[in-house]
Amino acid sequence: MIEVNGQKKELPPDLISIQDLIGDYQLDERTVAVEYNGSIIARQGWSQTILRDGDRIEIIRFVGGG
Repeated sequence: MIEVNGQKKELPPDLISIQDLIGDYQLDERTVAVEYNGSIIARQGWSQTILRDGDRIEIIRFVGGG
């Protein structure tokens, strides 16, 4: 089980990386930042960052406005 934005989430077998997680949430990768266990992960590293039981992820969405 992992924690995403403070919510527990079972880790399905097809969710392997942060990239997969962003796709699972159907988010536009250009509009989010990801904190993984307390560290910001650059978008280029999402596919190499493997999710493991107990990980804590925060997904921050950028919202435009005026």
